[in-house]
Amino acid sequence: MRATALAALLAVVAACAAPAHQPARDHYNPDALHAAAIERMRVGDVEAACILLRRAARLAPHDMRIESTLRDLESGVTR
Repeated sequence: MRATALAALLAVVAACAAPAHQPARDHYNPDALHAAAIERMRVGDVEAACILLRRAARLAPHDMRIESTLRDLESGVTR
């Protein structure tokens, strides 16, 4: 019984030490793409954020929130 508890504890520790994986993205959901782009911007990956926002803008061309974020990002990139 003690060996089983130790094995379970080691499995939990190993799972906690494993690197976190990014959640799967819905490439056809403009809101999910926008959220992923914001996260990419937070970690400094501007190119990936730009790609995600451009795709979101193609899927939802009249979404002012996406358009505004993309415009702000592109203006910051060109400075």
